[in-house]
Amino acid sequence: SSHGAQLRRQPPAPARAPARRGMWLFGERAGLLPPPADSKARHTPYAPLALAEREGTSPTEGKDTDEIEFDQQDGDAVSSSQIPLGRRSSAFWTEEGQKSRILEMSTCAEQRGISKEEYAARVAGGKMLTYLLEKEHEIRFRESVYDTSIVLPQICRSAGWPPGLVVLMFRSFLFLMLSVFMQLFILYMLVEEENIMDKYGGQMFLCDFGAHVFNCPGGVNCRGPGGTDYHDAGRMYAWNIYSTRMYVKDAFKALFPDKIDEIEASIDPGEYGLENYWVRVVCIFIFMLSLASDLRSTCEMIIILWRVPTEAEYWISYDVQEDVQKVSSELDFITFKVAGIPWSWKVFNTLAVIIPRILIWRLTARGGVMFLMETAGIEDNIVNVTAVSFVLNLDELIYETCVSKAVKQIMASLEPLVVSDSNLSEDQTCEEAINILEADSRRGWSTSMWKVLPLTALITVGLSAFHIGEYYFFHCMRNERGGFESRPMKLPESPRLPVSTFFRTAWDAKVTTIGEVYWPPPS
Repeated sequence: SSHGAQLRRQPPAPARAPARRGMWLFGERAGLLPPPADSKARHTPYAPLALAEREGTSPTEGKDTDEIEFDQQDGDAVSSSQIPLGRRSSAFWTEEGQKSRILEMSTCAEQRGISKEEYAARVAGGKMLTYLLEKEHEIRFRESVYDTSIVLPQICRSAGWPPGLVVLMFRSFLFLMLSVFMQLFILYMLVEEENIMDKYGGQMFLCDFGAHVFNCPGGVNCRGPGGTDYHDAGRMYAWNIYSTRMYVKDAFKALFPDKIDEIEASIDPGEYGLENYWVRVVCIFIFMLSLASDLRSTCEMIIILWRVPTEAEYWISYDVQEDVQKVSSELDFITFKVAGIPWSWKVFNTLAVIIPRILIWRLTARGGVMFLMETAGIEDNIVNVTAVSFVLNLDELIYETCVSKAVKQIMASLEPLVVSDSNLSEDQTCEEAINILEADSRRGWSTSMWKVLPLTALITVGLSAFHIGEYYFFHCMRNERGGFESRPMKLPESPRLPVSTFFRTAWDAKVTTIGEVYWPPPS
């Protein structure tokens, strides 16, 4: 038709940002939507077209007129010479190319002896499986003040340092410093509370005091910090209640020193202990889920800095599209992509972004686990796990609240970095997609069941076990019954936590102490 001839005369469309990549695979490549300009039409012809081209025949030979009309909807049959061998050219996305594609899918379905609907479903399943596998190899910057501090300088450099973008860049650095300061301040206060103020309050480490109280009396953890057994949960209290009851008992002893034996027999302050051991473990696992997500984001940031070339490449480009009907604004012509970074910026990003983020992650992990391990109540544990997770989410909160809409648009439009060299979904024919689906079915369940547990979950379990074990190693010891109780407690060297000691807690949880032991273990 004249419309098809006009399309054939048009040059191939230039590349554009694949902002609709998912829709492209499930809609446009399935013939439901027009293809994006970045597709480049790199597809191998299907077997019927390739065979017809070698034999010099038409792909419509051997088909009835009605069948051709049904396959092509309307218009004349298109010769396979319009679609060259190798990867598909832009002619594949023309009206004639789409008609030929429908025809060859019909031919392949007939050769396999299945209906067109079943063949299309299998093709969709194979392409979907390929696309999901490709998604595992994509790394993108996330929406946080750490990521914007890496992206915006490269956008400014690519654009020639315009003042409007430079202002946004310095603003991102300001938000980065604000986030780092606030996160470190909250963590400093948390560590000071646990290692300084609690000791001046006479508190010992909780460890496993009263854990599994349903086994008492006679269990390994049935002896409290006061030296008496719990017997049942009725003698177990949180620290604030237990310390108040002990204060009343000690006050009576001071007022009536001649009736100490009677006071000991009449006043029972109970014991300080843990209400439920497994609630504490589950809350730590939930806390580690947020930590694992943040750790993965940091690792992806490191991978991006490592994989991109150490060159001053451009992160933005302006690509004029011929199909302007789908363009809503000039922003659709702008491509934001991850490209090379000069070595000086790589060093700056490592020192100003990567190292502070790793340090904050480590301090949050150790301080948060200690905070949860020192929480005795069930309700308090559930509430506190949300509180400590808030520290790591502070950078995202600042991003969502303070960052301008322009920066958010840039981060949302930034293309991901594909760390795999293969691009299967770009080169995959319908027959190849079905072959992948059949190969996956032949492997069976025995080779796929190990994927049931995702890697993130396994890492979370490992992080939880490591930090719980670290808490026991630094703060607890085994008693003669086999349970864990607090180490002997001494007052700290200073009522204020030195900043150097705070940063040292990232690898050494011990705080310098002086003086006599104010609480010896019952054993």
